[in-house]
Order: sequence, then C-alpha cells, then structure tokens
Amino acid sequence: MISQYAHSCAPRSYDASRRLIDFDVDARWSIASTNSVGRRARARRSAAKLRASLGIIASLLAAQASHAALIPTEIYYNGPLGGADPDEFLEISNRSVLAVDLGGYRFGAGLSLSFESLLLRPKSSLVVAPNPDGFRKRFPDFSGLLVDTAGGLSNGGETLELLDATGASVFSVRYDDTGLWPRGADGGGESLQLLADAVDLNAPASWTGASPTPGRWDGFGTVLVDNEPTGAASVPTPTPAHLFLVGLIALYRAVRDKATKALSAASR
Repeated sequence: MISQYAHSCAPRSYDASRRLIDFDVDARWSIASTNSVGRRARARRSAAKLRASLGIIASLLAAQASHAALIPTEIYYNGPLGGADPDEFLEISNRSVLAVDLGGYRFGAGLSLSFESLLLRPKSSLVVAPNPDGFRKRFPDFSGLLVDTAGGLSNGGETLELLDATGASVFSVRYDDTGLWPRGADGGGESLQLLADAVDLNAPASWTGASPTPGRWDGFGTVLVDNEPTGAASVPTPTPAHLFLVGLIALYRAVRDKATKALSAASR
C-alpha cells in the first residue's frame, strides 16, 4: 500500500518539480533578458549622450584651435614717406599644424574687412593691405596670400581685433608709436615684427623693429614659403590658450573612449 502510494505520488511530485524548475528557468531567463534589454537601452542612452558631448567638445576644439592659431605677426603701419602709406600691411599667421577656414571672420576694430571663405594653411601667413597695387610695387617678390581691405593702419597706433564667425575675439593687439614701442617702425622704414617667444601681444617687448618681410614670419617651427620648408626649427612657448587646447584634446579622447565602450555594450 505504501509502495503503491509512493509510486502513485512520484509522477505527480516529479511533474510538479519539473514545472517548478521550468518556471524558475523561464523566470530567470525572462529577468536576465529584461535586464539585458535594460542594459542595452541604458548603454544606447549613454552612448547618445556621450556622442552629444563629443560634438560639443569637437566644436570647442575647433574654436580654440583657430583662436590659438591665428595671431598678428607683422604690422607695417608708417613708412618713411609722409601721409598715407601705399605699401602698409598687416600680416596674420597660422602657427598651428591645422588649416584654418577664415570664412565669416571679420575685424571688430582697426580695419574694415570681412573674410569670405579662405583657407589659411598650417604654418603660413596672409597679408592684409589697404592698397594692393602699392604693396606689390613695394614688395614685388611677394607671392603669398594678399587680401584687400578698406581703410588703413593708423600712423599713431590703434587696436586691431579679429573676430571669428560667431563674433568671439580671436586676437586683439594695441600697437603704438610712443613709450617702449620700437621707434624704427614709426616712419623709419621698419615694421613691427612679433618675436617667436612672445606671450603678450600687447607688450612692446614682444615686438621688434626690422625691415619688412611680408609673408615670412620667422616664428614658425618651420616656415613655409611657396610650400617649401625653410628655416631652423624652434620650440614655441606654450600659452594659456595652448594649454587649454591640450586639456580639451585629452577630454575629447577620454569621452570618445567611454562612448566606444558604451556603444560596444549596447551592441551585445
């Protein structure tokens, strides 16, 4: 009797246990699947946020790169002839290793000029001249980028400020013909030339007076003249803008790596 009872109960007990085990497996799989779906969803959301962050950082990098790259490197504002100077010019240099698109850039002070689409190559310069014909007559060997502008450079000193396409200041320099500013640049036939190790554009000590050399700033690590490298290498002094740029690059790489991991998790 007991044996028969046990025998009759065994299948039911076995079936119940199996159903319980099956339910447990199904439940665990369902929970695991739900968790996996949840993880993938969270990973996708995280990746989307990281991609948005990368876009913002990339925009900041582009802006900071152009701001740190473009500087005024030569100002020939008052030649030896009296009155207006037909050969005066401003030299702007790109000291970075990346080309800079000047489209939409304009002067906020000093000159009346808005740049159209113009790409300034790495480690190269352009010259802004109020009188292109007079400039070419004075410097016939010049073969670089020459941009026409309305107005002229003040013989008594003024502020020159370049703005980017958003209106943010790229550089601002106030030159003068008094105080410690080089005397030879004020009617003596010399131009103001930025020293390679200059940190403050507005400090007279950052400039020297020398014979004009439009398009050939010697502050580059390697100077490009007609696409040919010339001159000796030099080590530039890091500026706060450069250090900020380095920090942005490091942040970009860190966020990019995190985004890559999040995308990898989302695809599992």
